[in-house]
Formats: sequence, structure tokens, C-alpha cells
Amino acid sequence: MKKIGLLFTIHAVILLCCVKPLSFYRYSPADTLERAYKKNDLKRLHKFFEQWRGELRPFSEIESTALSDTTQKLVDLFAAFYQPFQLSNYNSDLDDTFYKGIQYAVVQNTLTYSFIDSIDMKSEIIPPKRYFYWTYPSRPLKRKISPFRPDLNLEGIEILYLSKFYLDIILEFLGENNFIPPMPGESDTNYEKEKEYRKKRQFLNNYIKITTAHMGGGSNLLTFPVASRIYFTKDLKQAVISYQVGLGSGRAYFKLKEDTWQLIGANIFMYE
Repeated sequence: MKKIGLLFTIHAVILLCCVKPLSFYRYSPADTLERAYKKNDLKRLHKFFEQWRGELRPFSEIESTALSDTTQKLVDLFAAFYQPFQLSNYNSDLDDTFYKGIQYAVVQNTLTYSFIDSIDMKSEIIPPKRYFYWTYPSRPLKRKISPFRPDLNLEGIEILYLSKFYLDIILEFLGENNFIPPMPGESDTNYEKEKEYRKKRQFLNNYIKITTAHMGGGSNLLTFPVASRIYFTKDLKQAVISYQVGLGSGRAYFKLKEDTWQLIGANIFMYE
């Protein structure tokens, strides 16, 4: 019995040393963020982001091996797609240096996809761009992976997966109704609130980069590109990704070649 107790104690100590639950920290993430801002303390702000990163980790090796073939293909495809320092690949109005200097990339925590019958790349070519179309059922079934936390490799950049919990914390911190400037003749109350919003946003931007949300919906925390939906052919060898970069919406065509997803072409088809 003593040996069993000793083994249990050793395993418990190892577990506690390797994992930092929220209770490990003195303050909640929301309190840590507020305290960091009030003291203009970048070290404390870094601690907030590390709390976030520590709570939401990428798929472990064990979890990855348990993924279905479809899910693993989606993970591999997303890793090929997610290149925030190569936004020019997606014909974006943002250049490849847009995220220069960030220390964390904020990545979507869910992924929506559908199966389609085929992808036709020969429909229309207007030099220098290639426009592609595909056939699919009138209402292809939407499927969702959540949580979706692929192990992404961005040199020198840590990954934060955007859960609702942390989204709410940051939007509450920013005050999403506080950034609209006053109309002529109105009180300057909103103007003062907007100044505070901008100041808080700049404070967060010491580590991440917040942009204006698509369709004027407030603050966007996600680091582009964002995959709105993935359309897979049923043989899992071709895919179209509906994506957002900056204020543009587009589609990117990928093809599986020798077990590697390759970007064939991408077009922005609409700007806000």
C-alpha cells in the first residue's frame, strides 16, 4: 500500500508541474488584463496571454493519432492555408508585413466544412488571374469541428485559440459600444469612450493585432487569413476554402499532391 501511495504522489506532482490550470494564477484572466492595463504593465499583459495560451493547447500527439482521416486532412489543409506572413498569396489588400512584430497569432477555434461532388478549374481564366467554380448539391451539409486546435508552426510566434471565454473577456475589456465617435452636435461622451477604446486596443496590440471586424462588426481578434468554410471533394484530394483577409472575402483552391496540400490559386471576389 505504501508503494501505491508513493506512486500516486509522484504522478500527482508530475501532473501539477506540467499543467497550469487557471487556479494556478493569483488572478482570473479578466482581472489580470484589467490590472495590466491600469498599471500599464506589459509584463502583466504578457502573463494574461500566457494564461490564455496555457489553458487552450493544440491537439496533443495522442489526440492527433485518434483523429479521423477526414479531420486529419482538414488539419493538414488548414496548416497549409494558414500563412499570416504570406497574405499576398490570397490577393489581399494587406501585404506580407502586416503582422510584422506580433508575438501571438489568434487562431479560430472552430472549423466548418462540407463535402462537394467536384471542383472545375477550367471554367474561366481571365489573365493574370484564374477564376474557378465547382459543382455541389444545392445545400451541401454543413459539418463543424469544435474545438479545432491544430498544432501550427509559425517561427517565433505563439498560437492563441480564440474560445468564447477569451473573446468575451477581451470584448468586455474593450467595451464594444464605446468606439463610435459622436455625430456633430452630440455630447463628447462617446468621443471620450472611443479614445479609451483606442487606448485599450493599442495596449493589446503590443502582443497581438486587432483589426476592424468584417462587415463593420466591431473588433476582430483573429489573425488573418480566416477560413469561413472548407469545401472538400469526396476523395479528399481537392478543396476550396472560403476565406477572409482584411475587408476582403475570397476563395482559395488547394490540391493534394504527394500527400502535401498545395495552393493552386486564390481570388478575392468581394470587398466590404
